[in-house]
Amino acid sequence: MPAWKRNLWIFGALLASAALAYGFPFSPRSGYAIDFHVFYDAGRRALAHQTVYESGIHLQFKYAPFVAHLFGWLWGGFDFEQALRFYAVTFAVGWFAFFGWIAHRASQRFIRGYRGLSDPRLLTATLGLVVIQASPLAEELGLGQINLIPIGLLWLFFDQYKRDATWVRLIVVSLALSIAIQFKLFALLAFPYLVFRREWKWVAICFLEILLCSWCVPALVTGPAFASSEFMSWLTHLFSSTQDLMVSRYNASLLGVLLKLGMPSALAILIWGAGVLTFLGLQFRWKDRDPLESAAWTLLAIVVLNPLVWSYWSVFALPALLWTLGTVVLAKLPRRHLAFMISFAFVWVLVTQAHHSYFNRDGAFAVVMIVLAALFAWSRKYPALPTTESAA
Repeated sequence: MPAWKRNLWIFGALLASAALAYGFPFSPRSGYAIDFHVFYDAGRRALAHQTVYESGIHLQFKYAPFVAHLFGWLWGGFDFEQALRFYAVTFAVGWFAFFGWIAHRASQRFIRGYRGLSDPRLLTATLGLVVIQASPLAEELGLGQINLIPIGLLWLFFDQYKRDATWVRLIVVSLALSIAIQFKLFALLAFPYLVFRREWKWVAICFLEILLCSWCVPALVTGPAFASSEFMSWLTHLFSSTQDLMVSRYNASLLGVLLKLGMPSALAILIWGAGVLTFLGLQFRWKDRDPLESAAWTLLAIVVLNPLVWSYWSVFALPALLWTLGTVVLAKLPRRHLAFMISFAFVWVLVTQAHHSYFNRDGAFAVVMIVLAALFAWSRKYPALPTTESAA
């Protein structure tokens, strides 16, 4: 059997084991999957042509109407217990496959002599990512969260983006970004990359697809009047509880930590705004480099700049950590730089694995993510490999 086929079988077996290990322990009788309750209920309501946006409850559905219909199509035929089992197993497999995808792309850029899917180092790297993010991943699945979908679609967008794409590729790849935005507004951070590159076709088609999915698709199911009402309710409920959640002890974002430390709101927003400008400035500076560098920078910016950040979102920052480590190793910088990066990576893993503890409240999570952002920006001075476009 060829090496790549053997490794695919091994990888498939690992994925199946992951599904059993991560998916089945989350019992619907435990009452823990509180977020999945919201998604499941929204899907059932969408199928019944009822509103999915209710006021006066803490756990509100805040995604686009299209997402509610999508949940209905996915889980509407199951009772809650069956749907939760289906979710837990498929999303566990999905997360492990996503880690493998990140490891594969990082290996292509930073491992000399890498042989693709036939290289056993890919399996080792994938398992390594699973191990260092086991606790956040378990939290994600235990809550019944769906961050895999917008994050996976964002990574897919940057991975498949081409400047001179055909119309078919443009429509399909931009659809990934448009759906990601309908799940989570933080996906809008991908737009500066397109704007700075003057990719107006990509921007226009993506916004058109958002309109088509969030209004036209529900209108075909429920009628234009109800679809319009749901669309306006979505816009109204987007930020309905953000202010209260901002100072929640679980919010690990930069802005949230500053406000919880008692800093005046104006000063906290000023510091946060400086972070946004830094992100935009560096995104502009790197606009002609490898799109996956921009993907890593965008995902890391979400963890730092989004007003609401939960500590299990540390999985978003994995590409930035890998790209920074890979650059430092391949650029043959002094050993003290490598020693520092390895030490920082160790601290980063400790903080992200202990996300349940006081790290949320005292800002350690936000600090290590900001330090990672600074190290990522510094490492861009040492391009270890040619960019995708220049290599082509």
